[in-house]
Amino acid sequence: MRDNGIGFDSGEAARMTECFARAITAEAGRYPGLGVGLFLVGQIVAYHGGRFWLESRRDEGTHAHLTLPQRHDGI
Repeated sequence: MRDNGIGFDSGEAARMTECFARAITAEAGRYPGLGVGLFLVGQIVAYHGGRFWLESRRDEGTHAHLTLPQRHDGI
């Protein structure tokens, strides 16, 4: 998924999937939120054996990536 929102500095990317983490740009701009959404996505993806990561640039937006393993049970 990609957006063209406020983004955040690339150095914050790993921290952004921690519970209650919010970007400095979100705090400074007084954007609402608790900082749990990306954490929950990361937990769900990890539970399914996948990987979730973010790439972002301040004032340019964020690109969220996720991969899930292929199922081999015929479903």
